[in-house]
Amino acid sequence: MISVIEGSDDDGVKHQQVDAYFALGQFSEADGTADGYDTALQCFEKVRDYYKSEGHEREAASFDAIMKMIKFKRDGGERKFFTNDEHVKMMRHTYEAIVKEHGEDSSDAIKTGIVLAKALWTSARNGLERERLANKLETTACEFTAQTTK
Repeated sequence: MISVIEGSDDDGVKHQQVDAYFALGQFSEADGTADGYDTALQCFEKVRDYYKSEGHEREAASFDAIMKMIKFKRDGGERKFFTNDEHVKMMRHTYEAIVKEHGEDSSDAIKTGIVLAKALWTSARNGLERERLANKLETTACEFTAQTTK
């Protein structure tokens, strides 16, 4: 699947490739197998490298942290790398920074918002925030899709 995504250096296509790597990485991680984790790591490494090449160090650092957690899970780690609250705090900070820099309707903000929503899902104390964010992301993603398909 990764080989299908690769193939062009065009900037517009490059951004779509990053979106595809991100989606494939999330799907592969959710598989929960060693192969799934390995594929997720390959995808997220490409996303991280893209952000680094564009000078977005904060976003790159968030993918470093995500990759570290995936490696831990792949290698049979039992204890959590971050507590749920620490993970939520880190992702909330990253999401807010991306929204401030790129706007909440940017694809980067939508992707980071999805990761934040996933982190909120694992935290029992953040149900209302999770619901509000999920509704906001759904609306924003639909508007984003409508704008980009015209």
